[in-house]
Amino acid sequence: MTTEKANNIISEEKQLKFVFFGSDGCGKSNLINALVGSKYEENKPSQLIDFKGLAVKKGSKVLKITFWDTPRQISFFGPTPYYRGADLIGLVIDSSIPFEPKKINEWLTFIERDNPSATIPIILILCKADIEIPNIKKDLINFSTKEHYPYFITSAKLHTGIDELLSDMVELALNRPIELSIPIEQPKQKERCQ
Repeated sequence: MTTEKANNIISEEKQLKFVFFGSDGCGKSNLINALVGSKYEENKPSQLIDFKGLAVKKGSKVLKITFWDTPRQISFFGPTPYYRGADLIGLVIDSSIPFEPKKINEWLTFIERDNPSATIPIILILCKADIEIPNIKKDLINFSTKEHYPYFITSAKLHTGIDELLSDMVELALNRPIELSIPIEQPKQKERCQ
């Protein structure tokens, strides 16, 4: 964290990294575009990996946020490099296909298994809420409540739920518990015979 003086106001600068996972075509790229204020693009194929940035002011802090759009081949490459330095992980769920708790649990198991820190918040984000199938919101709410994950319902196309999502992600990332390093007792060295 750095400080800088501008107009006699001291502001802090903090970097945040938000990483998004989800199936191919679930809406990760358009969600990130909506979060950074870019235009919605219908049926745009995503790159192998992409990230975008945004600076927001919160009180006296300037938050520089990077949003990481992970590839669909994540199971082949492994997610660990994307997690490094992450302040929040979002699992993006497509509301235009049936809700599959088994598949969501597989993603969550995969994320939690390779997550380098138990303090990184994991959230569920329902995308494409403008073309939802019946009961998907109810299914997501029931699943999230049962499994204790925060959830958000968004539409990048209509820009609904985007501002609330950004605000809540920032709060979750800034308020996450700090990991303390625990000293490990060193084994006593055996005395050598002479």
